[in-house]
Amino acid sequence: MKTSWQAVTVIAVAVAAICLVTIAAFHWLPGAIPKGKTDNTSSAISAITGAALTAIASAVSAFFGIRAASNAADKASDTAGAAQQQNRLQAAQLAEVSGVGNKEDVKDALARGAESARRMT
Repeated sequence: MKTSWQAVTVIAVAVAAICLVTIAAFHWLPGAIPKGKTDNTSSAISAITGAALTAIASAVSAFFGIRAASNAADKASDTAGAAQQQNRLQAAQLAEVSGVGNKEDVKDALARGAESARRMT
C-alpha cells in the first residue's frame, strides 16, 4: 500500500490545530464564577472554539473530497482510454477476419493492441 504523505501531513496539521485550539480555549476560560456574577466570557470562548474546530474539519473534509474527485476522474480517464484501445483492437480483428482493409494496417493495429494489453496487465 502506497502512503500518501500529503494526506498524512494534512491530518497531522489538523490534529495539531485542534489540540492548539482546545488548549487555548481551556487557558482562556475563566475559573470558578462567584455567586451572583454573570459570565459572558465562557460562552464567547466556547463559540469561538466551536467555530474554529468546525473550520478545521471543513478544510480537511474539502481536501479529501477534492482528492477523491480527482482520483475518480483519473480512473475514469484510464478506463475510457482502455475501452477505446479495446474497441480499436476488436475492429482490427474483425477487419482481419473479414479481409476488409489494408493487411499491413490491420497487422500494425493488432500488434499495438497486443502491446497495449500487455502494459495494462
